[in-house]
Amino acid sequence: MTNHGPHIGYPKPYCAPKRTWIPGCWVTEAQLVWIPAKTVQVWIDPVYAAKCDYFGHTHQGLVAPGHFETVCEPGRWGSQRVRVRKAGHWA
Repeated sequence: MTNHGPHIGYPKPYCAPKRTWIPGCWVTEAQLVWIPAKTVQVWIDPVYAAKCDYFGHTHQGLVAPGHFETVCEPGRWGSQRVRVRKAGHWA
């Protein structure tokens, strides 16, 4: 038996705080995702220029007609919002 100093009566009982249940919930998070490369059709506007006739009058003239061009957009990293279920827990 060891002596740890003066001791009268029993030690004071310890009561842990009451735990409460935090229910699960849905949250929206941003996740980093790879967006693959793709081809898109881009409209190129027509080009007009002022042209001068023999008498010195200016007129709008079509230099290049409008048209579509196929452009390749490279793959990239992007953010996507997703709904995730968070589990309930004790606190």
